[in-house]
This record gives sequence, C-alpha cells and structure tokens, in this order.
Amino acid sequence: METPKKSQNHSSSSTIQAILNTKHASPMNQSPTKGQAFAKGGCGCLLLFAAISILVLIFGGSVHIDAGGAVMLFVFGGLAGLVVLTIYNRGRHDAGGR
Repeated sequence: METPKKSQNHSSSSTIQAILNTKHASPMNQSPTKGQAFAKGGCGCLLLFAAISILVLIFGGSVHIDAGGAVMLFVFGGLAGLVVLTIYNRGRHDAGGR
C-alpha cells in the first residue's frame, strides 16, 4: 500500500480549505429571503408532524397521512414561516436594523 506523497496531501488539504472558505454564509445583518422562510416553515411543520406521529406510534396509536395532506401541511407551515419572517423584519425595522 502506497503512502500519499506530501505534495498530494498538501494540495488536497488546501483544496478543502479553499472550499470551506468559499462557503456561502449569510452575514448576520441579512434576513432570510421569503423562499427560505417558506421552506423552513414547511419542513419544520412536516418534522413536527413526524415527531408527534412517532410519539403516537410509541404509545400504540396509528397515524396516516397521504400525499395531499403532506403538501397541505407543508403549505400551512410555509405560510406560518412567512408570517414569522414578516414579524421578525418589522421588529428589526423598529429597532433600527436594515
């Protein structure tokens, strides 16, 4: 089994470092977009449903959701995410943030 040469090891670590440095991180003073808020709200609502479903199944109950129900749950969660984003942005505006 060959050991990697130092030049290969160094170049791969520098490549990894370059990838980590170019990761798109949003600045602290930038609020999430409407699409991000909708997606986070929808996914959060589905995860909450899954957690409650697991608890119901542990205690011997049964759970059923079809595709239409899951889509509606995602949409309602997304709308809740948009409401929360609106309230958050208004609070930032009142506090003098941009």
